[in-house]
Amino acid sequence: SLRERALHSDELGTYWHQAAGYMWHQTPIENHVWLIEAFTAMQAETSEIDGMRTWLLSQKRTTHWPTGRATADAIYALLMQGTDWTQTKNATIVVGTEKLETDEAHAGTGFVSKQWFGKEVSADMANITITNPNKGMAWGGAYLQYFEDIDKVKGQVTPLQLQKEIFVKKVTPKGEQLLPLSNRKLQIGDEVVIRLLLQVDRHMEFVHLKDERAAAFEPLDVLSGYNWRDNLGFYQSTKDASTEFFFAHLPKGNYVFEYSLRASHTGDFAAGLAKIQCLYAPEFAAHSKGVRVFVE
Repeated sequence: SLRERALHSDELGTYWHQAAGYMWHQTPIENHVWLIEAFTAMQAETSEIDGMRTWLLSQKRTTHWPTGRATADAIYALLMQGTDWTQTKNATIVVGTEKLETDEAHAGTGFVSKQWFGKEVSADMANITITNPNKGMAWGGAYLQYFEDIDKVKGQVTPLQLQKEIFVKKVTPKGEQLLPLSNRKLQIGDEVVIRLLLQVDRHMEFVHLKDERAAAFEPLDVLSGYNWRDNLGFYQSTKDASTEFFFAHLPKGNYVFEYSLRASHTGDFAAGLAKIQCLYAPEFAAHSKGVRVFVE
């Protein structure tokens, strides 16, 4: 029955859906460790045990082990069950035609980093090859920083997917309606609704969402405070040039956030980007595409 109900992923490992809560039996880390012990007692294949241990490490990337008992249980499962992951060799990393020196990797974690600046960056660096000689997993991230007009920035496709939509609120004989801003000019005094569509493929904690505001707009809700919507709690803060959301817990799923602005200045403006990042694991980040708004 446990095998039939298990979920399998190359990246996340083997795991089960567990209801969140505060009861004694709603402890996902401890429950997962007990399942590892059960499969070990049933003399399951080592690969099956390793898949369950992979989930423990994958979960630790974006969330924390909440208690001392959970931490002790997780470390016990990682060290005492399955394949020995403590005896490892450094991975081979080739960026373009350059092989990175991994002999000076951080002891214990194997962490290694390399930076290139200006003319050192070439087109062939878009091809990165990583060879992992170990039975365990390895993670990494590649970041490219450059300058571009904000309205020309394209969206990203990552485990975090973020879209920004802009609507104009109009009063019609049928009542209030939200009309898409595309190919539509605003008038001073128009109420604009910003809609942020967020898709998360795994549980995350300590997540920051920042939506930059066009200079033509002024927020209607200027008070910062804690909100609870659709079983999700977050702190919303209104800044001079942005509206920000802070999540202590962001479960897997799809979310919609909306807030209203008022058009107060005429002209041609960049609407700004919406950006999100998991502060616990900075490699999990995304941003929306850039757009422009016109106010008459």
